Amino acid sequence: MTGSTIAVSALSHIEQVRRRPGMYVGDTDDGSGIAHMVWEVVGNAVDQFLAGHCSEIQVRIEPDTSILVEDDGLGIRVDLEDGIPFLQRVLTELHHTPTRDGHAPHEHLVRGGLHGVGLCPVNALSQWLTIDSHRDGAHYRQTYARGVPMGPLQDLGQSDRRGVRIQFLPDPDIFRGGWIDPAPLAHRLRELAFLLPGLRLGFVDQREHRFCARHGIADLVEERLAGRTSTPMFRLQTTAAAIHIDVAAVWTERLGSIDSYANVHPTRGGGSHVEGLLQGLVRGLARALAPAGRSVADLRQVIEAGLIAVVQVRLADPTFGAPTRDLLTTPAVCTVLSAAVAEAFADFLCADVVALQVLRARLPPGVEPPR
Repeated sequence: MTGSTIAVSALSHIEQVRRRPGMYVGDTDDGSGIAHMVWEVVGNAVDQFLAGHCSEIQVRIEPDTSILVEDDGLGIRVDLEDGIPFLQRVLTELHHTPTRDGHAPHEHLVRGGLHGVGLCPVNALSQWLTIDSHRDGAHYRQTYARGVPMGPLQDLGQSDRRGVRIQFLPDPDIFRGGWIDPAPLAHRLRELAFLLPGLRLGFVDQREHRFCARHGIADLVEERLAGRTSTPMFRLQTTAAAIHIDVAAVWTERLGSIDSYANVHPTRGGGSHVEGLLQGLVRGLARALAPAGRSVADLRQVIEAGLIAVVQVRLADPTFGAPTRDLLTTPAVCTVLSAAVAEAFADFLCADVVALQVLRARLPPGVEPPR
């Protein structure tokens, strides 16, 4: 079977997705966008199960971080539509109607953020994608690079199998973090097994995981940034009043985040160490801006806007607000951390003109507060 070159209209669809990937897969920095791509491919296989044609879906993360999704459904058609194989049109053209095979859309089941737009965004946002379709006793294959076919659809001869095998590598130019968290994938597939009785779902992560952060939490901040422009990094490692303090912070134009830890335990509810960090940053900024004072509210607004930070403390006998230890409540931590951060941050801003200018530019017009 031979195919024609990709249509101009289809190319525009690929370019449209690559220009605004967040519209199709959501966040491209935290790994959730890659997960959404996986669910779109899985969703097509689930459609085959719901139609009575599929009994098994396999998901695998390969050692090179590419993702493989395979099912034993009917396979994708390869007949020509307007001179283009149907399989190629599925992978290169957006659609906003029920799935192109004519069955009910899967968006209410597993769409995970793609709004039922099909495989085109998966293809467009992959560095490469290979699709094999076993249908009607024949085996067909086509390979793509960033959404563009690398050649015509190949007829590889007879096949005693059936189903679709899609393998893709998320484009590092789009997904700069590149991390694929296996836990949510496994959890969702297990959940689908309960919701779709009789469907066999398999998941394998073939990567070898090795973790080492030479620069500690500074590397975590860099990971959160995912290549975005930011101020120089404020870094503080010290011990005060028997409390070990470790802080890394930058400011960016996008929404920020604060990761916090107490005695190596994640404190997702924040607590006294997070409040101490923010108070200290505000006090340090106020000192660096002197004598041009601003209200505490204005300074806090500037500090919190676009702040990406990690703060961890280690101390004896910490107190927490719940048995889960998600909220640190030790009062002394706030006081000690605020004082240490204020002094170090003021020195940092006085030495780093770029960071000070960025934060000063964010200040709203104001007047000198009463003394």
